[in-house]
Amino acid sequence: MLQIAYLRENTPAILEGLSKRNIKEPASVIENVLAKDDQRKNIQQELDQVLAESNKISRQIGQLMKEGKASEAAEVKEQTARLKEKSRLLNDQHKLVENELQTLLYNIPNIPNKLVPAGSAETDNKILETVGDTPKLYDGAKPHWELIEDYD
Repeated sequence: MLQIAYLRENTPAILEGLSKRNIKEPASVIENVLAKDDQRKNIQQELDQVLAESNKISRQIGQLMKEGKASEAAEVKEQTARLKEKSRLLNDQHKLVENELQTLLYNIPNIPNKLVPAGSAETDNKILETVGDTPKLYDGAKPHWELIEDYD
């Protein structure tokens, strides 16, 4: 599986490699992954801000309780409840986007070596070297999958 950082740094080489593998519209595939990663980062940043705010308010509650300001502490507790709900929703959204991103990354094949010729069929391959003799099978020879069944 290709890593997002590698996708960002080597986009032209990846596009060339995906074209060799006959991936339709490789640019849009990469753009979708990068957009989903940006969305994930934005959600993570917002979640971090909400959690930081919640921690700050929690400290305020403790301070207010020490000072004997229970009514003000109760108001601040309501804020924390709202922030906790928001952080739970953001966390769920973050997990969903992260799963979608993983799925997109799983569907991008590895990039072939630069020496691999482009092609869509076996006939496009070039034989560079042949070693040994090719065995000649007699007429009526069974393929290996039938031999497996015959010999269990």
